[in-house]
Amino acid sequence: MARFYMIFNSATKPGRGGEYSEWCRTQHFPDMLRVPGMVSAKRFKALPGAAGEPDRFVAIFEMECDDPQDVMREVGRRNGTPEMPRSDSYDRESVSFSFVQIEGEWGTMFEQ
Repeated sequence: MARFYMIFNSATKPGRGGEYSEWCRTQHFPDMLRVPGMVSAKRFKALPGAAGEPDRFVAIFEMECDDPQDVMREVGRRNGTPEMPRSDSYDRESVSFSFVQIEGEWGTMFEQ
């Protein structure tokens, strides 16, 4: 099995950032992590843009599988069912995602 990451971008509907965050924290991410192949999830809130812009978020889902499309087929099967209820607090038009694999990894070393 290989390690993959799905980078998921989304924005909320106006004034619904708190509701979206609560749904992700208490419902959606736990549901996603019950999908076979999902290992972990991290969520980031983008720094504020211009006044009046919707809240924007990035989630990174870590997967361990042979093919991330297989995992996403299972997400699609569950999405909108009692296994994975949807929220209407985000703008579905804003959603984009991509799959990536680590090609290299670097760190910073400080010499004393």
